[in-house]
Amino acid sequence: MTPFSIELAIENIVDRNSKENFLEVYKCYEAGCYRAAVGLLWSVVVTDIVSKLQKVEIDFNDSTAHKILAEIKTKQQKREKGSDLAVYC
Repeated sequence: MTPFSIELAIENIVDRNSKENFLEVYKCYEAGCYRAAVGLLWSVVVTDIVSKLQKVEIDFNDSTAHKILAEIKTKQQKREKGSDLAVYC
């Protein structure tokens, strides 16, 4: 079994913004700020997924991506200030 290296895995992140955001997560983790790393990781993952959905919607005119993004937008608009952060689930 090949050992896993987060440092090497970071190099495989293609999107520049996602890579920069994940580097912040990694810095928190390396500093021992595990709760901050987990919270930030959630944000980075959700942001990356939404970004990829937007790209697929635009590049391929994908109806499924469009539907998911429309649902997210509807939930965001209905969300009360300070309510559940997991509107993407």
